[in-house]
Amino acid sequence: MKKSLCCLLLTLLHTTASAFTFLVASDPLIGDNQQTNCEAANKATLTDMNDLTDIELPCLSEEPPEKVEKPKGLLLCGNLTTGSALNWTGYWFRRWHTGFDHLFKVDGRNMLRYPVYEGYGEVDHQHPKILYNLLLRNRLRESPLYLSENGLHYSWNWEGIHFVNLNLYPGRKESCRGSLDFLRDDLSRNLERADQPIIIYHYYPYKNSDSKWSKREKEAAFKIMKGKNIIAIFATGTENKKHRWNGLDIYNVATMRKEMNYFVCHIKDDELIIDRRKNGQWDGRWQKSYQPHVSGEEHASICRSSIKRSAPTTNARGSASQSEHLEKMDQSRSTNNRCRSSSHRNRGEHRPGQRRLLHRSHS
Repeated sequence: MKKSLCCLLLTLLHTTASAFTFLVASDPLIGDNQQTNCEAANKATLTDMNDLTDIELPCLSEEPPEKVEKPKGLLLCGNLTTGSALNWTGYWFRRWHTGFDHLFKVDGRNMLRYPVYEGYGEVDHQHPKILYNLLLRNRLRESPLYLSENGLHYSWNWEGIHFVNLNLYPGRKESCRGSLDFLRDDLSRNLERADQPIIIYHYYPYKNSDSKWSKREKEAAFKIMKGKNIIAIFATGTENKKHRWNGLDIYNVATMRKEMNYFVCHIKDDELIIDRRKNGQWDGRWQKSYQPHVSGEEHASICRSSIKRSAPTTNARGSASQSEHLEKMDQSRSTNNRCRSSSHRNRGEHRPGQRRLLHRSHS
């Protein structure tokens, strides 16, 4: 009887995720060379995304080609604007310049017709108003989110796949705003099962970034990821490229404002399929199986214990504490960080209560 129950539990835990599609892009950098071609290039990429459902997937066999299913949303890996509040809302200068919030509406009800799950990048984190606007957008998302205490980092589930947004990168420096601690807390509390497939995305790539993301920080991040069923990590890059890092698959997506780069990702039959788009054409495919192997030791572990599931945090979680947190960070920034000791600054260590966000009015 116990053996039958154990087998039934294993079957339930390892059910195949329902098929779905999502997109990955990076670096729209609204405001960069906006008077010439940046805005036009971003709009052309969004138009190509909107037209995907009328486009046939690349045919790699003798079977009839399939059309792209409507994506659940777009994962956007940072560098959203050049930092100006005008580039967030849009502005008039000889003509109307469209802002980020119009092009990438959080609910997919404006120019891009899919919900957007953005994270801040290297440029964004230096501008308090941008961070505050991101915090506000996170409260409006329709998917049930697991929000960080400061309201910036978040995770959610789509059809059995766990997605984690870590913004700049998983670290403890002030610019990361507690992302490493959030990753540890999220993967320990919010997985539906021990081997649930996980997709992580953030801004900094894993290669050629040691000057800004130290090897020690990368080792700390890997220590948290190790043993988890991470099927993909998406980050920015100078070109669309895949490589391995400590046994994990890293996918770098080049900027969307040049050559209309982005990924069309499919979860289907225990596989992750990534079709690359470039200049409105298919540009190759990566494909991998993500179904985990259950060893005898894991089988015994599952039989001995039940897997606890934590209830998702509502989008309004800690709204009052977040406002207080923003005000404190504003006061701290106005004193030019005098309270921060040089030793912590040099080591880039994180101290509780020192995640800095500035409270500004939304515009």
